[in-house]
Amino acid sequence: EMEWGIPEAERENIFVFIGKHLDHDWLRDCFMACLVSDKLRFAVGDKVQCNVGKFEDGVIVKQWDDGNAYRIKVGGDEVWAPIDVDSYVKAR
Repeated sequence: EMEWGIPEAERENIFVFIGKHLDHDWLRDCFMACLVSDKLRFAVGDKVQCNVGKFEDGVIVKQWDDGNAYRIKVGGDEVWAPIDVDSYVKAR
């Protein structure tokens, strides 16, 4: 088994995105939204809009459903918002 040359407290992970015209704020916000917390923006029963190719009206039916931030009822269907950012789900 190999030993690390750097103490654990000094280690870091770095994500590198290669490309032109990247939306740095959006990428940072999405990564930060992946941090699990007990506080999400919307409660069960809140009316929202969710992105299903275009934004449609929906209602939050569950938080933290199978690893997704929200389960949302849209018409007769249910969809998931994997993380709590406006590009997936926003206030109505």
